[in-house]
Amino acid sequence: MTEALPCKAVLAVVAYHSGIPGIHGGFVGVDVFFVISGFLITGLLMNDLEQHGRIDFLKFYARRVRRLMPTLLLVVLATVVAASCLLSAAFGEVQGVTRSAIATLLMFSNLHFLHDFHDYFGNRAEFQPLLHTWSLSVEEQFYLGWPAAMAIIWIAWARFGMPRRRLASARGLLALASAAFAIATAVWHNTWTFFLTPARGWELGLGGLVAVGLPMAHRIPRMLAASLALAGLVLIATGVALIVPGGLFPMPAALIPVLGACLVIAGNAGCPGGPAGRLLSTPAMVAIGLVSYEWYLWHWLVLSISRILTLGEPNLIRDTLLSLGTLALSFATVRYYANPLRFEIAPRATSTRVVACGGAATLVAVAIALAAGHLADVYPKTDRDLALLQAKKDFPADRGRCHLDLIPGSVGPCLAPGATPRILLWGDSMADRWAPAIQDWTNAHESSVAIERLTKDACPPLIGALPTQPRTGSWTPYVACRSFNDAVAGRLAVADAAGHSGVVLSAAWWPRATDSDLTRIGATERRLSFDVSARDTEQSWLRSSASHDRRCAR
Repeated sequence: MTEALPCKAVLAVVAYHSGIPGIHGGFVGVDVFFVISGFLITGLLMNDLEQHGRIDFLKFYARRVRRLMPTLLLVVLATVVAASCLLSAAFGEVQGVTRSAIATLLMFSNLHFLHDFHDYFGNRAEFQPLLHTWSLSVEEQFYLGWPAAMAIIWIAWARFGMPRRRLASARGLLALASAAFAIATAVWHNTWTFFLTPARGWELGLGGLVAVGLPMAHRIPRMLAASLALAGLVLIATGVALIVPGGLFPMPAALIPVLGACLVIAGNAGCPGGPAGRLLSTPAMVAIGLVSYEWYLWHWLVLSISRILTLGEPNLIRDTLLSLGTLALSFATVRYYANPLRFEIAPRATSTRVVACGGAATLVAVAIALAAGHLADVYPKTDRDLALLQAKKDFPADRGRCHLDLIPGSVGPCLAPGATPRILLWGDSMADRWAPAIQDWTNAHESSVAIERLTKDACPPLIGALPTQPRTGSWTPYVACRSFNDAVAGRLAVADAAGHSGVVLSAAWWPRATDSDLTRIGATERRLSFDVSARDTEQSWLRSSASHDRRCAR
């Protein structure tokens, strides 16, 4: 069953990433993975303690290297190569991938993405080919501390008898402490709860608690055990279908799939032949479960790079076919690469040699990623990259004088004098980037026309609307933007009086106009709308259209 339960988890994650309709909470498959990992790792360590009275740490880490390292190294290096060949060095895409590759190899990608991107569900997330490795870093950090903690607890309580029961009590207390930390950080800063290992430890801990209490699960009446396992599957399915990114996830919403996974494991131990056990033991479920780790690693790499190349354009058929293609790739990876290394080559080596080779291979991969990042900085490879670098140099030096930040300061818009004909460049920071091109055009064709730059960070050019402000909390009114646009209305009247004037509107419309953002009410600072009172796409568009109509009427 523990071979098949990952199938349900990985199917949920892949379906969510592929955009399958109805899979709103497929990302909770990662929470199920955490429970399974805590269960398996604690079970292995318990066997060592009960059979030998101690934990062979070198043997434990050698097992982790054999299981995780080969495919992880392959996928990370494939990501670096694909990024170097397909992505832009001038835009920093290659360099970003190499930095995240190094963080992944050194087991701190969760901290890297917390620092650099903050929000797993943000607009830029789908352009990070290694974003999904944050969960691996959480597990690897758990592996560093939990074996030692188990050994210390076991030795400390062995003299008092019933060490398994006392270990279960200690494990429960640690899980409660982790859950309390998760709740505290969720109130203060929800992204910390998502990415930090101490805030996720309770999920791994509950899986470990099931492993410690497994003998009790075998004493559960078969009918009750079968019902518990079936109820667990229902809870997981409920989480996959109903949980949405928001202020309630990970805490307390993650309790639904986590408790579901615990019930499935415990219930199936008491009644392996129950309905849940039969469903999870079908050949297809077992087969996918056995390649779930490889599929998890491959699918997001391919989906993310395809979205970078298509500028984020969603395509359900394309993404579904790519995900199915990576499933085939995963079977090939296991059959011809991972299993030969794990079961044929690695078993002939001692634990010391396996760990040493794993460390050496990691350092080599880190060196390759560093070299790829350096080459991307030094040698732009295409004419497109060179053109982009030149465009950066052409960017106006007076942007700080003309462009307003989120908070109004001493700087302000660059206005045209008197009754001079003008082009009003109005919008957010994306609008400001049109300034060099418009200036070049006026210099070549209409030298008497002035450029009036009316741009402000994250401020769409809508009169009368009160948009939300980014990076300040959920659904915070962006009052400075409305005041700015009201002032622009006066400049429109001046331009109309001057005659022979025009207006160029530009803004990042997409983050404020998509269901994926507007339905996540109260999630993080990146939930944007055209108006704070608009809480769905239809209302947001209606408000922006009304503002447009008022602007045209003027």
